[in-house]
Amino acid sequence: MRYAALCLILSGLANLGSADIIANVVQELKTKNEGAVKNKAEWLIGGGIIPQVVAGGPNWQTTIIFMSTSPGHNDKFYLRFYDNNGSPMTVPINGQEVSEVLISVPASQRVTVETDYAPNRHTSEGFAKIEDPYDCSGCQFDRTNVTTIYRMFNIATRQLLCEATSINEDGSSDVVIFPFDNDRGFVNGFAYVNTSTYSNATVVLLAGDEQGNVLGQAEIRVNSMTHRADLLTNLIPQVAGKRGILFVLADQYYGMAYMMLRFSPNGTFTLMPPTASLDY
Repeated sequence: MRYAALCLILSGLANLGSADIIANVVQELKTKNEGAVKNKAEWLIGGGIIPQVVAGGPNWQTTIIFMSTSPGHNDKFYLRFYDNNGSPMTVPINGQEVSEVLISVPASQRVTVETDYAPNRHTSEGFAKIEDPYDCSGCQFDRTNVTTIYRMFNIATRQLLCEATSINEDGSSDVVIFPFDNDRGFVNGFAYVNTSTYSNATVVLLAGDEQGNVLGQAEIRVNSMTHRADLLTNLIPQVAGKRGILFVLADQYYGMAYMMLRFSPNGTFTLMPPTASLDY
């Protein structure tokens, strides 16, 4: 049973009291998730969700690349942008303010959607969702890979400072695992989104250090169509100055997506991708 294996693995990170807490959380998740309906538009973790979009202002630019993975299959779908509270969000693309883009990806080809570098514009922050609604003739999101590139610019010189790439993958899991690194002046930013249009979620974060000791945990209420991004130290203060592993558990896995960024003392950043998903 995958939940029994999960309890055993997590208990290796915990002292006796924490192991009991983890076991109770996992058991509760098991009960709630077993009845979940996995709808393609709702349950993709990463595949159909871009969990962080930042556009406009002197700092940020987001590029999303759609690449066909089939020599004989065309995809067609909407890329829709939402703000932190789930309302349509406009971003600057090709000199226009848009909240959605109809994407057609021919077989064996790629399509690039890039927000304009607009230093004199306000900054828009939220998420994006790939949707293939029933009223869209010929729409389907089936054999397209999604890659997202985040670019940060120097405010004073307006020159590119750094960039990081996220490769979105389809999948569902009860647990998502990230490395984190908050020592030597580094800090981690954690973004999370619930793209379900009908269900609120509770997310439990469990942080362990490199030696397998539990540092702390947090419980976050994530309402339907809600996105947030925060420093990991604000969510779990005990990770300050520490390196380790973050376990992310939710009482639903459809519609959930997460992302971790690691910022250096000089302002550059890189992506901290999930190293594994426990799915037994």
